[in-house]
Amino acid sequence: MNGYVIFKHLRPSFLDLNVLLFSPKVALKICPISDLPELTNEIGLHAMCSHPAVVNLLEAYVTKTEVCIVMEYMSGGCLTDCLGVDVTFPESHIAFVCNQVLMALAFMHREHKLHRDIKSDNILVDRTGRVKVADFGFAISLTREEAKRTSVVGTPYWMAPELIRGQEYDGKVS
Repeated sequence: MNGYVIFKHLRPSFLDLNVLLFSPKVALKICPISDLPELTNEIGLHAMCSHPAVVNLLEAYVTKTEVCIVMEYMSGGCLTDCLGVDVTFPESHIAFVCNQVLMALAFMHREHKLHRDIKSDNILVDRTGRVKVADFGFAISLTREEAKRTSVVGTPYWMAPELIRGQEYDGKVS
């Protein structure tokens, strides 16, 4: 795998695709080559979203059988795994997470890009307190010709009402 050595398999997740942990400290998303058409948009938009509050895409490559996306490793995993009934999450921490996510979204919207699947599973944290948006599988780029969208994608419980109703939306709905 291009010089990466697998030392730990993470639980299957990340849109039901395998995510593997490699050394040195990168996350690798490995998908079958048949997924390449869907992944092309994800890789392209993610590559154009370089921001301190967005997980860094390091490289992507294709083998005869797989598509490999190499990303920055976030040691704490997703926000969902950090929360729970028995977890005390102070308001100051909640405010910080919200601030980081909003900074990432503001950057994307200035660039006319929409994430369209913001949820705690797609917000990653590390053990030093960094918070970053990940997973660009549903992301799109708006254009002058198509400044609004009507497609319904994302996770239903996290969708804006405009998406569920099939109404036109722009950067105000993400």
